Amino acid sequence: MGGYFDFILLMDVLEHISDDVSFMKGLQKYLLNRTVVFVTVPAFQCLFSLHDVQLHHYRRYNYKMLYKTMQASGYDIKNYAYFYLSLIFVRIFSKNRTQNLGMWKRDENNPVTKLCRTCLDIDYFVLRVLSMIGIHIGGLSMFAVCIKKSRLDL
Repeated sequence: MGGYFDFILLMDVLEHISDDVSFMKGLQKYLLNRTVVFVTVPAFQCLFSLHDVQLHHYRRYNYKMLYKTMQASGYDIKNYAYFYLSLIFVRIFSKNRTQNLGMWKRDENNPVTKLCRTCLDIDYFVLRVLSMIGIHIGGLSMFAVCIKKSRLDL
């Protein structure tokens, strides 16, 4: 019988794995029953771009796709939200550019960095609050809080 972890973070991992269902099933032996799994993934396959190719992504997810992946792997999604709606417009306008747009050249103390961080924090907060009341507006990324099903749940 396995089981070492009762909480695990998978932040920006699943999109890099060709067979995400097999990967999630393989984690089962390291997780206790009812383990909480926090997942973040890039959202919406229609936004797949050269940037995703450069980052070696296989796919982007929407809620339905992530739900199917997690269900097939033995997990239930208990909560989810999209975030970074404001970055969708940047992605649309830069979708066919070849440079790696994820490489920010300014340090954390730069005023432009601080302004961008504040805007993204507000973006995240607004979409999170809307999600909490059942309004799910898309964003560039999404997170899901999942629970590993126990044998009794199956």
